[in-house]
Amino acid sequence: MPLPDFLLNLQAMAEATPTGTVTLVFTDLENSSELSEKHGAAFEAARMAHFGVLREAAMGYSGYEVETAGDALFLVFQNAVEAVQFAVQAQIAMAAYAWPEMFGELRVRIGMHTGEPFIGEDNGHPTFRGPVTNKAFRVQSAGHGGQSLVSQATREAAQHGLPPDISFLDCGLHRLKGVGEEHLWQIAHAALRRDFPPLNTLNPQRHNLPQPALPLIGRESEITVWRETLLNDHTRLLTLTGFGGLGKTRSALQLAELCVGDFSEGVWWVELEETRSAEAMLSRIALLLRLQPQPNLPIKDQLWNYLHERHLLLVLDNTEQNPDAPQVISDLLKATTHVKCLVTTRRALELRAEVLREVPPLPLDDAEHLFENFARTRRDEFRIDDDNRDDVREICGQLEGVPLALELAASRIAGLSPRDILRHLGQRFKVLQTRSPDLPPRQRALHGAIDWSFDLLDDDSKNLFAQLAVFRRGFTLADAEAICETFDVFEGVQELRNQSLLRTGTDAVTGATRFSMLESVREYAAEKLAALPRSEVTHQRHAAYFLRFAEAQIAHLRTSEEPRALRRLQSHLDNVRAANRWAREANEIAMAARLSLALGIFFQRSGLLNEAVRAIEIGLQIAASLEGEQTALLSQLWRERAGLHLDKGEPQEAIRCAGESLRLEAATGDRKGLAEAHNLQGLAIKRLKDFALARVTFTLALQLFHEVDNEIGMAIVQTNLGAIECDDPLGDRNTGAQCLNAALELRRKQGDGRGVAEVLNNLGVLAHEDKRWNDAERFYLEALSFEKQLQNAVGVARVLINLSEIAEIHEKRRRALRCAVASAYLFEDAGSPWQNYALDFVERLSAHDNSSPEDKTTRLENKPLNDIVTWALEKQP
Repeated sequence: MPLPDFLLNLQAMAEATPTGTVTLVFTDLENSSELSEKHGAAFEAARMAHFGVLREAAMGYSGYEVETAGDALFLVFQNAVEAVQFAVQAQIAMAAYAWPEMFGELRVRIGMHTGEPFIGEDNGHPTFRGPVTNKAFRVQSAGHGGQSLVSQATREAAQHGLPPDISFLDCGLHRLKGVGEEHLWQIAHAALRRDFPPLNTLNPQRHNLPQPALPLIGRESEITVWRETLLNDHTRLLTLTGFGGLGKTRSALQLAELCVGDFSEGVWWVELEETRSAEAMLSRIALLLRLQPQPNLPIKDQLWNYLHERHLLLVLDNTEQNPDAPQVISDLLKATTHVKCLVTTRRALELRAEVLREVPPLPLDDAEHLFENFARTRRDEFRIDDDNRDDVREICGQLEGVPLALELAASRIAGLSPRDILRHLGQRFKVLQTRSPDLPPRQRALHGAIDWSFDLLDDDSKNLFAQLAVFRRGFTLADAEAICETFDVFEGVQELRNQSLLRTGTDAVTGATRFSMLESVREYAAEKLAALPRSEVTHQRHAAYFLRFAEAQIAHLRTSEEPRALRRLQSHLDNVRAANRWAREANEIAMAARLSLALGIFFQRSGLLNEAVRAIEIGLQIAASLEGEQTALLSQLWRERAGLHLDKGEPQEAIRCAGESLRLEAATGDRKGLAEAHNLQGLAIKRLKDFALARVTFTLALQLFHEVDNEIGMAIVQTNLGAIECDDPLGDRNTGAQCLNAALELRRKQGDGRGVAEVLNNLGVLAHEDKRWNDAERFYLEALSFEKQLQNAVGVARVLINLSEIAEIHEKRRRALRCAVASAYLFEDAGSPWQNYALDFVERLSAHDNSSPEDKTTRLENKPLNDIVTWALEKQP
């Protein structure tokens, strides 16, 4: 069966992507699954021919093909009139086509809806998603083969522009699965059939589902999986849990609507928020099942008799306030054969039959769409645009994708701009509330939603919940047991998890379970903590614990354990920062200074130079009053500051700060501290190109390290002595190589990956200057592997700029440019002065490169360090 000639010109069908208000059209081939099963490959040709017929009709009316899925076609039209005319032409063409006799007449159902979808991009192709798209699909699903249906919006947009031979037949108001009620119209034309069976919409005799106020946004994939789980023969009870405001009820309603056709005796919604006993719960279920009560028989017996052989779904919403709910549901499942239950609750029922699924917060993109949708109910002209996009994204990020919080924030859009809302989120419990009378009291304010869960806790759990507010961005069970004071922390944490006040994940470094609170919940808990009589004790224990933790990780630097230690510290970085803030505010000077030192060291080793400077400067300010009491601590802070001046290209300041450390160490006689300070001064002097004095200074440092038998210190100085011979025009390269190789041996012995990378990079420079290009590249690449393992952005950038120079020598200009671009980006992000050198290199390479403009414009923001390296080193001509 030949395909139409128009397939050769498909590209002309969609030169411009429709935008703004569009009409979305879905088509579906009737009985295609049965025909495919029966005729196999023979039907495949007919299926492709049916696509050809539809595409030819679409091309005639400027239709834009988005995608095909199975036997369905998704089209978008800029103009509703053309969409309706396409449907007429497509149905006429399908009826006139000479289909093989074995298939009979092939028919398609067509549905459409008009509005503004969320337009995005997937691998360079536009996507059209959101409530408008969902409604268009459901309009199509309501029809039959040969029938074309439109929504009220499409009829209004098209009716005055259509030719007189096309009209609409009123199909009335219908409840569509998952998208609410819609007035549907059938496209009428003399050449089209008019009589069809009743539409495939939700039959009110088979459900009592409430009408949602707004369409659901997001959660499509989760609900699809939940439906599969619920319909599994082995599932009798599916429980959706989650913190108040996450959208359990709305998700359950969407899931229930999709299941109406799967239960022969329907889906029945039972709101249990006001019930507090088994009797009240049973009466509520009986009422909503329209069961006629018998005065002489207990309601439980009546209900079990009624449900015993029925095939239906009970949706039990908000069971957490009823202590008898688990037992009632357990008895119900035992008394019936085919009844299934879908439950929403903040607390798991803990029944053996229970399949538990947690309702997650919305991803950021869906959160933005939800915010926009809510905002437009208050201000119809509101749109997310270039002027407010960043503010809306920040609002949604701070509110962590919690639908209730997003709704309450968006409700302020009538009087506040997104930027104004964002500015007031510091007072989130004041901002996130509404007087809307059609919301239950617990949903009129975010604070009230959390009150609802808090009130369900016993006194021990309330006390533990408040104490856990001291943690930032998560904690392990061991952390909680070390800091919190309550009868049984283990059981208390499990109870809070069961009440959906805690979330769980897995610590990427240790593999331990990690607990966390949504930030809104944590702020609520912090209010409760402040009211506890021993709140300061909790903060003090938290600060002392994380000081010990941070210093324990810092002790692993320059060892084989360093990469894991840095990752462990990264995972608890917010807790260490919070401990530092509290110690400063509480005037715990020594503790605050030690925490600042630990943070500064961590940031410097992670290549975050600006943050490191801020932390060390705070530490110096705090510790200024400690001279005489904490001399060693103050001296170490000065040395760290000297090292950061070197990282920033400020050698004179480095000499001054190292001098302060020498002054303090002279009083203590600490040979190791003196050696470190002399080494730093030597580096600064080398930067000033006084190589002779630098050699003397390094030699003194080396002697001091020998005296205390500090091999790491000796290796560091050996590296610096080797580097001098490379930097000094009069230097001895053989001596430099000997020093560097001696340092490399020591550093490999100690497992000092950072030091190994430093030496390898210097050996690469030495080979580079000797024009041993392949050796240089080998040294650089090995150094890069260590820097990546450490996630040291500055170290990676240093190696990449060296690799860029090698690539240029080998005339691999595109690779050279990419390495330089990546290096410049990393140096800039770290706050390193080497950024200027890398940018000059980029500019020079760009001037001689006309083949790769994307290298100069590629956005590397927010890419992981390893991905940046992969991009830079990607094989290029």
